Amino acid sequence: METGTAYRNLAEHLSAGDDSPSFVIRPPRIPDDAIAPAPHKNGMIGVYSSGSTGKPKLNWWNLELLLKNCSKSGSTEGWTWATCYHPWSFAGVQLACQAHVSKGKVLFLGRDWKKNHSLLQNENPQALSATPTFIDLLIQSTNPSNESNESPKQITMGGEILRPPTGARIQEAFPASRKTLIYATAELGIIAKTNRMDGWFPLTSLKQQFSNFKLTDNVLNLEFQGTWVSTRDLCELEGDHFRITGRLDRVLNIGGEKICLDQIETVAESFQEVRRANAQAKPNAITGYIVALDLEPTTPDADDALLDDIMNQMRKLLPKPAWPRWYSWNKIREMNNGKRSFNKLDPIK
Repeated sequence: METGTAYRNLAEHLSAGDDSPSFVIRPPRIPDDAIAPAPHKNGMIGVYSSGSTGKPKLNWWNLELLLKNCSKSGSTEGWTWATCYHPWSFAGVQLACQAHVSKGKVLFLGRDWKKNHSLLQNENPQALSATPTFIDLLIQSTNPSNESNESPKQITMGGEILRPPTGARIQEAFPASRKTLIYATAELGIIAKTNRMDGWFPLTSLKQQFSNFKLTDNVLNLEFQGTWVSTRDLCELEGDHFRITGRLDRVLNIGGEKICLDQIETVAESFQEVRRANAQAKPNAITGYIVALDLEPTTPDADDALLDDIMNQMRKLLPKPAWPRWYSWNKIREMNNGKRSFNKLDPIK
């Protein structure tokens, strides 16, 4: 098994063909001796789960299958694909495969926003693939006094929930770009796609990838290779569409009632004065947990009076156990692989 550390290594591996040795790019936080043994055959590539709710997990994929699922449209030939996804993630590997098939290249974007804008201006990529949070931060860091040509033909989003206010800001910033939201995991691959900017996926897209699905306590389960697999994503159905509302990892028990931190953040971000929200659980001797909420304002003049007004309105929209008992204006922490950061919770009882 060979290992590498960057998109350059991945490109060299893809160019070697189907008979190349099994290959994995190791994240910096994973030691060499922690890499699981490779399958006893060639043409396999290892990808890691994001690890946002715990230790990243290594999954092996058939390279030929990944390449077969890439678009071979002549209109994308020679494209530059800008991305925040690391080359060891499923999204990063999938993007590298797409660039390889279309004879293009990958442009990696990091956390230096000034450098990102310089790269986008100079390279003028045709496609941008990132999480909604990353694209929102990219928009927020744009200097309005400078003219910008950062308008890719294609914007592909994934990796986390797309909330309507974020979708609206992305639509406003890139009105001419074609936008695609992808729901995928390192374990199951691509699950569904949509061009809607409100987070709703058509069930037909899900059924194209999986023969059967079911909701158990609102958690999406998919039949994969003859076995039922839980995505651990909370979903809701409406007609012939579904959307992700949160992660099971972020559900806690407060006074005997199940509360989803993702849903609290969604309610908070529905206020135009809030750009991002970060709900966390704090231990409490009486109820087990209480909710703490950080809000990042859209304007620099947000004060305590506005904060109290938002909290009063949120209490009308949330059940009492979900009311934030501690809250403040704050800048939301840096994200992991383009995602918003949060702490892992113990399983609910």
